[in-house]
Amino acid sequence: MHGAPYPASREPAGTLNVGLFSHFRWRIAGKIWRNREAPWFWLGFARLYGVRHRYPFEALHWLRQQRVDRQASVLGESAERTALAHRDATRAAAVRRSTEQSLLALSDAEQVRLEEGLVRAGDLNIVADWQKAAAVELADKALRERLAQEAQAAASAAEAAARRALAAASNDAKMIDTHRDAFRAQRAQAQELSEEEAATEQWTASHFVSRRG
Repeated sequence: MHGAPYPASREPAGTLNVGLFSHFRWRIAGKIWRNREAPWFWLGFARLYGVRHRYPFEALHWLRQQRVDRQASVLGESAERTALAHRDATRAAAVRRSTEQSLLALSDAEQVRLEEGLVRAGDLNIVADWQKAAAVELADKALRERLAQEAQAAASAAEAAARRALAAASNDAKMIDTHRDAFRAQRAQAQELSEEEAATEQWTASHFVSRRG
């Protein structure tokens, strides 16, 4: 006589024995791993476990990293424009000061000649015309300086906005990085616990069968 038959199951008809299913599931997975030539549908079944543990927001993670890269590029270009505007404003201020100093020196020289009586009556009209032209030239240089300063201010404001946008994008990317790391750690822990449970069930089932043999 062989060993006594298994005791009748107390589970209702149609109820699946979860422990035995888990046992057979891992046995099937092991056979699929050993037999690389298994049909495609078995291989697909074996991959389902990995698919369930894939990070569900991978596309969003990629998009946020792309946003960081894009904002970093925008900031780099904005910083270059700010530096160029600063150079232009500095150059315009230097030209205006140089022109102003030159015209002032010539005006002082003409004033000395006038006071010493070295300027004839006919030269007075020439001096007046020269002074008008000098005033126009100086006004033009001052206008160029003001426009350059305004361009520098606008470029600086754009760079500051680009820096804020990059900071916001970086914070969003760090948040989803943290979420993905936590997700992977949780799934890794769950997988480890599942493997330990499956190993325990398999060991229990094998020893139960050996005692009944």
